[in-house]
Amino acid sequence: MTTVYLLHDMMQPIKIGYVGATDKTLHQRLYYHLHDKQNFYKALWLNYLKQQGRCPIIHSLGKESAENNEAVYIHSLRSQGWVLLNLTHNGCSVSDGGKPIARHDIESIRHALGLPFTHPLPFAA
Repeated sequence: MTTVYLLHDMMQPIKIGYVGATDKTLHQRLYYHLHDKQNFYKALWLNYLKQQGRCPIIHSLGKESAENNEAVYIHSLRSQGWVLLNLTHNGCSVSDGGKPIARHDIESIRHALGLPFTHPLPFAA
């Protein structure tokens, strides 16, 4: 069974987070996120939290039998106004068939994180 989870910080006024799916424990997955640098925006956000003396919260959104339910949670939270740091719509990496988020989604992430520059990333049309 796969656990779909939300990584977020309850202290931030803007709802920023990351949705993922794992077969590992949530503690193991959080540890990985805290040391992963592949997603520039997520790493920047986590580094900001660390500088503020905070750690993100990770909690289960549910146990799912298929990872494609991760995409349902991503879509649902984005429609509720969350700025998610996921770089694809379905949670898969681009190399694994994930559809990259659109340029306006990247702009929302940049704005929420207070970034004054554009980081070069592949964008959907």
